[in-house]
Amino acid sequence: MELEQAMNARQNNNEHTSKLFMCPPDYFEVTYQINPWMTPDGWNENREKLTAQAHEEWNNLKATYERLGHEVVTIDAAQGLPDMVFTANSGIALNGTVLLAHFRHPQRQGEEPHYARFFEGLKEKGLVKNIVAPKEGIIFEGAGDAVWDPYRKHYWVGFSQRSDRSSVDMVAEVFSQKAIALEMVSEQFYHLDVALAPLSRGHMIYIADAFNDKGLAALKEHAGGDEFLVPATAADAEGFAVNAVNLGDDIITAYCSDDLRGRLEALGYHVHVCPLETFKMSGGGAFCLTLKLDYQS
Repeated sequence: MELEQAMNARQNNNEHTSKLFMCPPDYFEVTYQINPWMTPDGWNENREKLTAQAHEEWNNLKATYERLGHEVVTIDAAQGLPDMVFTANSGIALNGTVLLAHFRHPQRQGEEPHYARFFEGLKEKGLVKNIVAPKEGIIFEGAGDAVWDPYRKHYWVGFSQRSDRSSVDMVAEVFSQKAIALEMVSEQFYHLDVALAPLSRGHMIYIADAFNDKGLAALKEHAGGDEFLVPATAADAEGFAVNAVNLGDDIITAYCSDDLRGRLEALGYHVHVCPLETFKMSGGGAFCLTLKLDYQS
């Protein structure tokens, strides 16, 4: 009933159908640790069960997008690259231009040529206009750290834990858009997308502990008023509620406390919870598993 109501609301509002990029979890597992959430021993203890669960959860997330009226395009998973499932890190896309990622950890750098070939294929089909490689030597982990604000029409760019500070200027230069730097100060919230979710109506869900005083001041300065700031509870932070995909008034997330759901629904959003327990074991939620390809400035 919740999905049906959201679809009817979208038809009434003539909302845009989004094109989303995902990668199936054919080779997903937790085999190494590059963030505090990753526990290879825990995965190995229940490998068979968790593998089946990962496919079930991923398929449910993809089906939710499609039932809400959006299109999902996928890339073939590659053996030996378990985190390739987190397509948000492949790059960022705006106005038909894609800026590719360059990962900090060697365990993920093997994903880069697969993503590059995928986007080249989209370019051949006319779905992408330009593909830009990151400047040499700059670490930049895609939409994990460069989050487009659909209301304010600018990028929020996280740096220090994964992406370099110089990536902020690179994003601004490539897209000719304002990019606001936010230093990530917690190993637990290593990417911006696990700590900040700008929403279509101008509200921003955020985890205060992920930022230093300067970053929090920047959020408040550019928010436009305290009424736009929606702090996450400790339970929401733990559940990856902030790592949410926002499409129109729909919010798709792995978890949402009753408190947060009530606040968001009072603001006019529709919350859809898709449990992603296996992917949280690798430090990712709904946003990490999804890259929106058709943002427009």
